[in-house]
Amino acid sequence: HNEMMSAIFTGDERFLSPLTLALLEDTGWYKADYSAAKIMPFGHAAGCEFVNKDCVIDGSIPEYSKDFFCSTESIAGCNANHKKWSLCDIKKHDE
Repeated sequence: HNEMMSAIFTGDERFLSPLTLALLEDTGWYKADYSAAKIMPFGHAAGCEFVNKDCVIDGSIPEYSKDFFCSTESIAGCNANHKKWSLCDIKKHDE
């Protein structure tokens, strides 16, 4: 998740997504060079359900969320771009 505007930094290469470039351009202060944009791997090509539905349902990962979310704390697996091992880091938030 190393998009420049994300809240998480994992030490990998940082990049700007087309969405961030569009946001910066919409401020009127910048003219974006979209040829420099990179697609963020997290959620890429996962479909509308990934955006519109819950990422974890009753403790299980739906098919559209597989490879992007985890449901068991401290379980090792691949990160979102499938380049490194990572651990599941689940935090509960009260509604």
